[in-house]
Amino acid sequence: MNSDLATTSVPSSSESESENDGAPSKREPIEPTEDEDELDDASSDEDDDDDDESDEEPMLKYQRLSGTLAETLKKDAVSTMAVSDRFLALGTHWGVVHILDLSGNNVKRFECHSATINDICIDTAGEFVASASDDGKVIINSLYTHESPMFKHRRPIKCVALEPDYSRKQSRNHVSGGTGEELVMTGKGCGEGAVWAVQWRNNFIAWANDAGVKVYDVTTSQKFAYIDRPVGSPRADLYRCNLCWKDDETLMIGWADSVKIGVVKERAKADVIVGTTGVAVGLPAKYIEIVCEFRTDFIVSGIAPLRGQIVLLSFILNEGEDHRSVDVLPSPGSNAPQKLLSNPPEIHVVDMNGEHVANDVLSLFGYEHYRANDYRLAFLPSLTLPTDTTFYIVSPKDIVVAKPRDLDDHIEFLVSRSRYEEALAAVESATIHKKEADGSIYQGKMGVADVLAIGLKYLGSLMDDGNYDLAAQSTPKILRTDAKLWEQWTYTFIGVNKLSILLPFIPFSEIQMNKACYEMILTRFLDSDEKALHDEDVKGSRMWTGKEEGFGTGSVLVSEDVRVLRRAGLGEGVRLLVEHTDRAPVKNIVEILRDSRKFMHIYLDALFRYDEHEGILYHTAQVELYADFDPTRLLDFLRSSAMYKTQTAYELCEIRDLVPEMVYLLGKMGNNRKALVLVIERLGDVKQAIEFCKEQNDEQLWDDLIKYSMDKPPFIIGLLENLGSHVDPIKVIRNIPEGLPIPQLQSSLITIMTDYGIQMSLREGCAKILVSDAVKLMESLYYSQKNGIIMKGMESESSTSSKRFFTDSDLRCHVCENKFSIEGKQ
Repeated sequence: MNSDLATTSVPSSSESESENDGAPSKREPIEPTEDEDELDDASSDEDDDDDDESDEEPMLKYQRLSGTLAETLKKDAVSTMAVSDRFLALGTHWGVVHILDLSGNNVKRFECHSATINDICIDTAGEFVASASDDGKVIINSLYTHESPMFKHRRPIKCVALEPDYSRKQSRNHVSGGTGEELVMTGKGCGEGAVWAVQWRNNFIAWANDAGVKVYDVTTSQKFAYIDRPVGSPRADLYRCNLCWKDDETLMIGWADSVKIGVVKERAKADVIVGTTGVAVGLPAKYIEIVCEFRTDFIVSGIAPLRGQIVLLSFILNEGEDHRSVDVLPSPGSNAPQKLLSNPPEIHVVDMNGEHVANDVLSLFGYEHYRANDYRLAFLPSLTLPTDTTFYIVSPKDIVVAKPRDLDDHIEFLVSRSRYEEALAAVESATIHKKEADGSIYQGKMGVADVLAIGLKYLGSLMDDGNYDLAAQSTPKILRTDAKLWEQWTYTFIGVNKLSILLPFIPFSEIQMNKACYEMILTRFLDSDEKALHDEDVKGSRMWTGKEEGFGTGSVLVSEDVRVLRRAGLGEGVRLLVEHTDRAPVKNIVEILRDSRKFMHIYLDALFRYDEHEGILYHTAQVELYADFDPTRLLDFLRSSAMYKTQTAYELCEIRDLVPEMVYLLGKMGNNRKALVLVIERLGDVKQAIEFCKEQNDEQLWDDLIKYSMDKPPFIIGLLENLGSHVDPIKVIRNIPEGLPIPQLQSSLITIMTDYGIQMSLREGCAKILVSDAVKLMESLYYSQKNGIIMKGMESESSTSSKRFFTDSDLRCHVCENKFSIEGKQ
């Protein structure tokens, strides 16, 4: 959709009338730009000083319907429109019915009338479109077949309505009316004067004629309600009556400057007299109660429901213009003043008492030349959310789509007015409701990145205003765990010398900033804010009470002058200590931490990670620290270090019942049999027992494992399936006690036999490969030895005779036993 329509939120017209010189009030709509994605929600007052009005948030958002509609309207003009959830149906002054998709693209057209189409109705299934025209015809076109029945009348037809579920009923009734002064239901008519509008909902038909609005009950074939026009109303033919069923029982009427809301109700049984035929002969069984009635200072060109409120499309008369003068042209040659240009139409939202809620001025194409009857308001109600209700404002050369503003629009409006705090509060509230609904996080159409941008703008505005305390308090929910952003804003607070305000809110336990940022924080406090290290308020803040589950959850500040340990972001602080043991000796740090075993563990653990040999004097103490604070890493430490007392370590593990560590230490001390018993009896893990025997590589230990396992069927199965080539499975099978029930023994034996067969097959294959390779190599050797060998003898330096070959009978080849031919002197 093209969004080049400007809208303006304005006060009610009564408030905006000018008292200056008796001139009429002029509210200029803001002209749109061609590249607008959304309609401007700007104030109609171009005075920048009117801040209160410009901050009023509109209720609706608008977009201009584009597609191929613009091309269609270059040669024709819209006279009426109906909408469904799948398409739009337009009637034009040239008598053409256009079927458009919801984006405004032409899908189909019916050139079925020769004059202006006054009304269009779409059946509930969206399969038939009925049109009524000044040519006196009612034509019902099928969108999916060639069916198009026509009903011809003598006079112009002003309105038409199809019965509910028209496409699924055999009766296929419709009602129509016009200047022929009768309402006709598929051939059956009743003279009630000219009919100007009709709406059929469920079992009720409402229509408007010169006298007022009447309601007919199809089930009882009885008119049961008459709603007269207010006293002083203009002629019925001057302004079109707008009828709208809000639901099956609520009728909304907007006619000229009058609005009425009626509700269908059941009459008390005592007031209803039923005849012998079962038809009421007294008062009708139903009646309509008017629950809302008020007059307006504008002409109602359309009416529709919005939640518990009313949407009115209004036409504002020029000052001095009365109801009777509108649409009446001056006679030729008269001295009557030239007709004034029209005001732009407005959308008014009012409550059920007619009190003003909001209104927008719409800059439609050519509005200066249109009157009240040129505009129409169609709407498509939502079956789920009220915010999905869609309104269509129709003029001869333009169609605008309006929707209630949702949460995303509300947030965007607040951001456009630099009301960042309210925008963030709206996002936070939406997130809470979203989590309660389905456990997810609200993102909206803006996305997380845009929400973050709002927060950053908010922080920037607070910093610009010097509100550093509130800015610091807001950082956690805006920056969350983005380390880069925390670095950026840390430098920002340092730049204004307000780091001490921000520091309590930095989530050191959840983020890892770069080294330079940590060093900047530490240096800043050591150089210029050392008192903050001892500040009780800061010590009680989040920085000093962060998580303490392991390395990287805090930091340490130590100097030669300040012999205290403080946590201040702590991963980088510990790293500084372990990397500079020349300036912060290990002995000194351990002494400082002697009364704080948790922090001693953090420090010694970091030191061991950095250099295993730096703190070897404290490895025995570390065994106890790991056992108390991080037992999951104790076994790795025991395997990596050899500088602790094994017996002491074992006793510590035994006190804390750390069985895997006890097994490792027993094996290290040579007590393999006791270690194996622990694995079998305490851990019950046959795989770990096998691995332990593999590590020790002791044949006697294998025998012990087999012996200890003979009364444990799961261990027997585990041994048979996992021994592999380390122990002959026959040895295990022979030691199984006779009569011992062993589940899954059969499958284990089958697995062993299968594995054995595979091993034998592999061995046979390897043997064949070896034999083949040996034969090939032997043949190669044989042929290489069979070849002749050239041997050169020694020649005398003084010999001048020519070279020749001679045979030496004493030299023979050891393969073919032939004599050698030697080149040389005879």
